Amino acid sequence: MNPEPEQRKTLSDFCYVLEGQGSRPLMEWLDEQGMDQADCGLVAVNHSPGTYALFHDSEIHYRGIFSPRDPDAVLCSSVPREVKPVAWVSVNEEAFKAHCKNHEAYWKWVKNRNEQRYLTNAQHDKGYDSKNMMHTLRLLDMAEEIAKEGVIRVRRPNREFLLNVRSGAYEYNELLAMAEEKMQRISEAYAKCSLPEEVDLAKAVELLAEMRSVFQR
Repeated sequence: MNPEPEQRKTLSDFCYVLEGQGSRPLMEWLDEQGMDQADCGLVAVNHSPGTYALFHDSEIHYRGIFSPRDPDAVLCSSVPREVKPVAWVSVNEEAFKAHCKNHEAYWKWVKNRNEQRYLTNAQHDKGYDSKNMMHTLRLLDMAEEIAKEGVIRVRRPNREFLLNVRSGAYEYNELLAMAEEKMQRISEAYAKCSLPEEVDLAKAVELLAEMRSVFQR
């Protein structure tokens, strides 16, 4: 639901010049001023994390704004106290790190995704994983049945409805409302049911051994 562009952004995309009551993208501002970032220098502002004074002079060898070795790192220069900054710059490193994390996660998902499942979701274009949603609603129904009836029904009586969910026949908000309503009923059912608070592990192991014995015959 949150696709990332193929090309990851750089730190420069998260740098802004403070101007009046707002801000403007740094690279756009430099281009308009006819300034090269390599001729600029930054000085960190005390007690203001991520805020820098920007200096420019083509004849003074400032270090530049971004490291030539690592464009995702800003550089600070040594600037005499009497020199006046030409602007103030905000560098949002936290937003940049979040973007990098999301970008990596998204393209890793693209590389490893089930292509047929992706195409199914793209075809109905409802903005959610319909197979995931189908199983969510199925498991909620089964949880309610366990609390109220003490049974597990693998073959679902509402099979057609679940298949319609998988095909993308419903809007996301509709399904979300259904899930929330089911969660409310489940909470009420488990508050009244006689199920023990904890599983009887010895009984569970005994049952598992019995099932394996039957299926291995």
